[in-house]
Amino acid sequence: MLLFSLQRITIAMMNNFDLIIIGAGPAGLFSAIQCASKGLSVCIFESGKSAGKKLLLTGQGKCNITNSLPPADFINHYGSKLRFVRNCIYSFSNNDLINFFLSGGLKLVDRGDGKIFPESESSVDVLNHLLSLCRKYDVQFRFNSRVSSADHDGNRFTTTSSKSNASAGALLIATGGFTFPSTGSDGSGCKLAENFGHNIVPLKPALAGIETNIIAAEKLSYCAGISVECSYTLVRNAKHLNKYSGRLLFTHNGLSGPVIIDNSRDFSPEDILKINLMHDMSFEDLNTALIEYSRSNGKSSLKTFFTKTGLPDRLVKTVFIISGEASSTDLKSAETSAFLRKKLSSFFTGMEIPVLNVEGCNKAMCTAGGVDTAEINPGTMESRIKEGLYFAGEVIDVDGDSGGFNLQFAFSSANSAAEAVLKKYKININA
Repeated sequence: MLLFSLQRITIAMMNNFDLIIIGAGPAGLFSAIQCASKGLSVCIFESGKSAGKKLLLTGQGKCNITNSLPPADFINHYGSKLRFVRNCIYSFSNNDLINFFLSGGLKLVDRGDGKIFPESESSVDVLNHLLSLCRKYDVQFRFNSRVSSADHDGNRFTTTSSKSNASAGALLIATGGFTFPSTGSDGSGCKLAENFGHNIVPLKPALAGIETNIIAAEKLSYCAGISVECSYTLVRNAKHLNKYSGRLLFTHNGLSGPVIIDNSRDFSPEDILKINLMHDMSFEDLNTALIEYSRSNGKSSLKTFFTKTGLPDRLVKTVFIISGEASSTDLKSAETSAFLRKKLSSFFTGMEIPVLNVEGCNKAMCTAGGVDTAEINPGTMESRIKEGLYFAGEVIDVDGDSGGFNLQFAFSSANSAAEAVLKKYKININA
């Protein structure tokens, strides 16, 4: 009888923690390490059978951890969320993250384009590094434990999963967004936040390519694999909105590349992307250049003019086809009519590609939308609605550009949340 009572007490003690974290992704793991290393008891609930499944996919399995840009430039890669991310990025910068991994023996490398990877180019090494620290500091894990509800009784949080219950004085939701749901990133954290009274900005795919309609896709498929520097304007309901410039990639069913992926958060079905393949050359400038070229290179073909600018032959031919002038590619420039020059100038500086869809949650690299940042303290990641409730990573309505910015935010926001939890328990974070 006494043994039975002791067993019950032991089980009860194991279900009471200082901090419960929902989600064993990079944000959840890092927060756990920071808090457990200072002596807090931490338990992570994870719906899957293992930790960091989505982390293993980042950077095509190579794990682009962060970017080498200075913090002042770094924060410009989060769209309209610049002001929200400023505190946590400055508090735990890319240099701090790099030093965290280096000091633990994980070698990193800068590819020369600012992207920082593990020297092994294996996301497995990054995950193993985090998990080894979790083991070192006795972080408890509950795998295959999807949290179905989380409540607060005025003193402690209680989480209920498919396998067990637990309680803690602080709760951190770090479940990610809704892209790649097979990894456990299925938007469930937003539902938990909503139950605590938080507003959820509608979730949609971000860092994704676009699909265009069948007619445009058939014409553009000839260019699949071609990458060019260009600029384009986003047009919605006949209104010119934002203008972007950068490297664009043609795919079999639409467009991709950094200049599309980084700005896909802005796109909606039925938008038009008005693409200028001549960089910032205007219609008038191109038309004038064609006139001058025909005077000095009258025997050269129109196609030659465009290929000499650096545009690939396949792309030039495709634009001629889209413009309805496929038969004019070999036409001598001296024989070009004013009408044809203007028509080609219009298409090369403003080819219109309709947006059918932004690629879905199984292809998008991250999620736009999530817990409304207006309801989160940017310095502590604590809820402004429920004291003791914290958020970190992709579950928050923050999505950065490609190039390591989203993983950095995951770690930086996790650090801010961890420091706030430690202060809640009156633990000196600098000790």
